Amino acid sequence: VAITVALSVASNRMARRNVIVRLLPAVEGLGACTLVASDKTGTLTANRLTVARLWVPGLGEVEAGGSPDGAAAAPTRGLAATGALCNEATLHRAADGSVAATGDTVDAAFLVWADGIGLGREALLRSHPQLGSIAYEAERRYAASFNRHDGRVLAHVKGAADAVFPMCGGAGAEAVRRAETGLAQQGYRVLALASGEVDEDAARRGDPAALARLRFLGLAGLIDPIRPEVPEAVARCRAAGVDVRIVT
Repeated sequence: VAITVALSVASNRMARRNVIVRLLPAVEGLGACTLVASDKTGTLTANRLTVARLWVPGLGEVEAGGSPDGAAAAPTRGLAATGALCNEATLHRAADGSVAATGDTVDAAFLVWADGIGLGREALLRSHPQLGSIAYEAERRYAASFNRHDGRVLAHVKGAADAVFPMCGGAGAEAVRRAETGLAQQGYRVLALASGEVDEDAARRGDPAALARLRFLGLAGLIDPIRPEVPEAVARCRAAGVDVRIVT
């Protein structure tokens, strides 16, 4: 009885601090906790991938946010256009002007980024209608869209760097590998993008063999931003002697 009363009093105190415990013995386990193993996506992060950093051949790393200008303007818009055309997500615009996308999280991130710099997918498709596509598959590790550009047909490809880069002839492979490793070590999820002219018949068939002699556009680093309240929560855990690990 004494233990039950003590646990009840403690549970009431915790409830006043917005901590609810279903089973009283769980309080004992919580009191003895020395390590929190937390999921990452959607728990520590906002579950919203964002294109945050780019690597462009000849320029190096550049920020993806804001309106591109100077030497980075043309290659950044090229990356964004390819990312928006090779895409299966859907963009939604709210009454207040904010945008969100549904579908694959990577595709959604590229749509929102491209729209933010003035390259909406619907407008791009009106000027560059799609003739065919290759859907992403885990075994293939890339996706492609074939679009008409005036009198030409261009392929727009995005995927893993070691799957996309060989389509571009292979020159400069070491620089791309170093750039990919550098972005990954900063915590980014890295995708490669390429585009180039292809045969129209092969494009209409969605033939992967058409993807050769493309131009490598660069790398995009995507990140799922940390929830604003997480740094303080982790700091308070550590101050209380509780360590934190990510299990994802």
